[in-house]
Amino acid sequence: MIEFSEIIGHEDIIQHFKRSIEMGKVSQGYIINGEEGSGKKTLTRAIIKTLECEEGGTEPCCKCRSCKQMDTDNQPDVTWVTHDKPNVISVEEIRDQVNKDITIKPYSSRYKIYVIDDAQLLNANAQNALLKTIEEPPEYAIIFLLTSNIDKILPTIISRCIVLNIKPVRERDVLDYLMNELKLPKEKADFCMDFAQGNLGKAIRLATSEEYKEIIEDVTGILRRIPDMTVDDIIFAIKNMNHHKLKISDYIDLMMMWYRDILMLKITGNAGRLMFKEYYTDIRKQSAHISYEGIENVLKAMDKAKIRLEANVNFDVAIHDRKGITNKVELLTETDKKELKNWEVYSFPVDYDFAESKKYAEGEKLDAPAYYRATFELDRVGDVFLDMQTWGKGMVWVNGKAMGRFWKIGPQQTLFMPGCWLKKGKNEIIVLDLLGPEKATVSGLKKPILDMLRAEAPVTHRTKGQNLNLKGEKSVAVGELTAGNGWQEVKFGKTVAGRYFCLEALSAQDGKDNAAVAEFYLLDENGKPLPRQHWKIEYADSESTSWGNFTADKIYDLQESTYWSTRDGDKYPHRFVINLGEDVKVSGFRYLPRAEESYPGMIKKYKAYVKSTPFNF
Repeated sequence: MIEFSEIIGHEDIIQHFKRSIEMGKVSQGYIINGEEGSGKKTLTRAIIKTLECEEGGTEPCCKCRSCKQMDTDNQPDVTWVTHDKPNVISVEEIRDQVNKDITIKPYSSRYKIYVIDDAQLLNANAQNALLKTIEEPPEYAIIFLLTSNIDKILPTIISRCIVLNIKPVRERDVLDYLMNELKLPKEKADFCMDFAQGNLGKAIRLATSEEYKEIIEDVTGILRRIPDMTVDDIIFAIKNMNHHKLKISDYIDLMMMWYRDILMLKITGNAGRLMFKEYYTDIRKQSAHISYEGIENVLKAMDKAKIRLEANVNFDVAIHDRKGITNKVELLTETDKKELKNWEVYSFPVDYDFAESKKYAEGEKLDAPAYYRATFELDRVGDVFLDMQTWGKGMVWVNGKAMGRFWKIGPQQTLFMPGCWLKKGKNEIIVLDLLGPEKATVSGLKKPILDMLRAEAPVTHRTKGQNLNLKGEKSVAVGELTAGNGWQEVKFGKTVAGRYFCLEALSAQDGKDNAAVAEFYLLDENGKPLPRQHWKIEYADSESTSWGNFTADKIYDLQESTYWSTRDGDKYPHRFVINLGEDVKVSGFRYLPRAEESYPGMIKKYKAYVKSTPFNF
């Protein structure tokens, strides 16, 4: 049974709903925002039970049919939206479970209520579909959005809902629950309370873990050795703790408690106030060798890491970057959508018969995977080395014989061709190049090249002394982006043509120097994303490479987990220029910021430029 009297904390939200019920001013849209484990679900269930109670009071009677149905999760007029994929709620799921169903009047209750848990997982299309319903809902409908990251919710949705932020539960209430309900000893209850920081669910998660002692031993084992560990050692150790039920962010919180103990001991010298009391010797030793500034930096770094983990909803997916077909396959046309069935996935054939069977036509080289076929005449035959220096990466067949694989990086730049496989007169050569050649030519050499590595291309997209000159250039759009995670779309209000695009970021949402972009699309005259396979970064004023690869080409690599980020200390404005590979019509762009709660590098003010000719440097 769920009722308000059983809920610990959240008195302000409970009183809000009681007053709303008494005054008959229940809103049709609510956002309940709080970290995972803060009690959003339990609180929402109690609110809904009260709203649907047949007695119509400010407390559920727990006796009527509706209350009993709520207790067994069988209330026909209450829908908890479900989703198939763990990290996204799609537009189809919102349309099927909310938009289509909401037009049907309640079966037996006063209200028809919809709950979208983990609302931060709603993609842009899903949120836009939901927005239309929230704007003009039927008078009997109420929609609850539960989220741990309100910044991922569209501002237009937020503005149409009442936002209720979950506050930390008082420490004494957490402690009372742990000691009285869970029967924890005082020392363990104190530790779990301090760890939870007002999140009762979090405290319960640690307190009820069967591996509590093992978890503490694992964490302290790392912390006691941390001065002698490398970063890789620490990361490896944390990953190895994943067999426990805690989240990585929980381990970070435990580590922060350790460093707060170090700080406490350093300031007061009082060992009695430590949470890790049994490790006093280790804490005292570390406190003597670390400065106040050092402790502060460690705590800031850990807090930043936790924010990143908790803000990036698709963290696990992004880390693994799963590729391939993961859902249904559809054939899309301008007017129709058809699901394809009975298809098969097979390895790409690399035999001559497959290569020879292709339909070849005269044409120019491609900057994309392609087969190339040619013939050549010989007056005499002999051993020769095929010079592949101008090609990218692939395979070669001569007269039906596979000569081997090549890759432009070297050090082998030639392939041995036995003379016995050549013939006087007409010979055939087929080249499969997966990258695209600089020149589609092959010549024969008397000696092999086996020791020549190609010079690596510059990591960044700016030559020494190069500066973009936008003086005299006319922008096609000037505006201001909205703070918050998730995709944003900008329409120019007109269609412009060009081959070169420049985005000039003028300021950041947080007022700092950094700029960052995870993914970026340009839109055609119909508002559809333009293909990006021929895009090349011509210029970027700043790219961070000191602690990772955060170059500008990451904005179109199809991976939301990678991003362009400017170097620390480089001031706004920040600019990048894209060579689109051909003249196209552009009507706007889509921008995905770096997915973190604190908006690092999130662009605020911008200018956009489109030109048919290159920009001046």
